[in-house]
Amino acid sequence: MRSKLMSCLALASALTVLLAPVVADGSDAVEGSFYIDQLDSNGLCVYNELDCLISNYESNVTMSVKFEHPVLFETEDAAREYAQSTVSDALVAKYLSSPMIVHLWDLPVTDVIITETLSKSQVSGGVTGTYWSITQVAFDLSMPADITDDPNTSQNEVAEILGDIKDECRSMTVAGEGAEKARNIASKLSFVKVVSDEEGVISNIYDAVCLGKSSPAGIAAAYTYLCQINGLDAVSVAGDVYEGSKDGTVGYWNVVNVDGWYAVDVSCTNKGYDGAVMAGSAGEVTKDKTSAVYGIMHYANLDIIMENDLLAPSIVRESYDFEEEESFLDKYGLYIFATAITLIIAVTLYHGVRTGEL
Repeated sequence: MRSKLMSCLALASALTVLLAPVVADGSDAVEGSFYIDQLDSNGLCVYNELDCLISNYESNVTMSVKFEHPVLFETEDAAREYAQSTVSDALVAKYLSSPMIVHLWDLPVTDVIITETLSKSQVSGGVTGTYWSITQVAFDLSMPADITDDPNTSQNEVAEILGDIKDECRSMTVAGEGAEKARNIASKLSFVKVVSDEEGVISNIYDAVCLGKSSPAGIAAAYTYLCQINGLDAVSVAGDVYEGSKDGTVGYWNVVNVDGWYAVDVSCTNKGYDGAVMAGSAGEVTKDKTSAVYGIMHYANLDIIMENDLLAPSIVRESYDFEEEESFLDKYGLYIFATAITLIIAVTLYHGVRTGEL
């Protein structure tokens, strides 16, 4: 009797495991790498140093980063300009790639003051003269005013906020692979109400995931993070969005790499537009019987408050061609079959126990 019972239970368990949807494993997100490849060696020093902020819950921090690869300039001004550009590129690249660093959440509305340490060198030989190089940079970063740890409480409020974000994101079961998964992630954020930020304030991933209302900046950050914890390479993009005859407004959206870069604008779909998920540059976006070309409606410009030299990924021309929607039986037939088998096993076990046949 026991062997028959164990065999039936093992069969039911195997069916459940094999047919269960894919769930994020709870591991930390893997950052998108697209912007990293645009940084020089000193920019990478800044970019990598920012990782220490992931577990830093102080409201204000001063970052000091050594430039490990000196670059010589003929003038002091040229050296300072290089330092400013290098730090700006690294900060914006990190903001668009790593949504969970709280000290960067206000980056699009807060100017970062960069202090440079210069070195003066005399060069002789084939080319002689005085040259300048940057040996170190320093800058201050702050968390948003409403995201701070209260020293008068035993708990750490910032850690709790980040924990809430992770819990909410990991509770969103995402099925499918590749483009299908990218589309399903967008649908998981369909509950977020699109709002406008006040002057000098910008939404973040917490607003989107935990509060359910956010400007496109927070929604794009949420999509980036959800993709990354579900094994998709995705980053956020900033720029101008043109809706109908309106002037362009500052917007944020995403690009995801599925055998090529495709665009996803969850804010756009949440406002009633179709065609903004896995879109190509020539794809059509429609709303209320009006249409626009995605590449004309969205113009990437990564200069947020800080000017930088970063470029957004170039998306493919044609939108992703999803296969026709599966029928109900095609989509859920395996689950229905597994449920039926489980019920049959349960009834058989119950009957066997009652009759003494097991």
